[in-house]
Amino acid sequence: MNAVEIVKELHLTLSFPASVAPDLRTLNITVPRESLSGFLDASNDGAGTELDVLGVISAYLEEHLAMKFDLSGAEPTHKGQDYVRLARIACGGFVLGGDGKLKLVAAPPAGENDDSDT
Repeated sequence: MNAVEIVKELHLTLSFPASVAPDLRTLNITVPRESLSGFLDASNDGAGTELDVLGVISAYLEEHLAMKFDLSGAEPTHKGQDYVRLARIACGGFVLGGDGKLKLVAAPPAGENDDSDT
């Protein structure tokens, strides 16, 4: 089973403080399964360097949604970016909250938990 089969879709929740966006508390972004394999391929570019997946997702958001966020934290923050917070990452395998809580939700593949001595 490969990573895309486990992850399925990727759901990102960005949050904004009330002082910056009083009518917009959170923004939910769904990355389709078809795009995830591209993220995994791009994170290992074959040149001996590995990019982080959040950096690749940041580039995806900038290209497809015209939203410039540095989710990876690799670049120095630009004015205004420090107001946006990645509050939650969810997929078919896990949910990771901004408060540090992790919930594993991936079910084992069919046949892996079957008892063979029945």
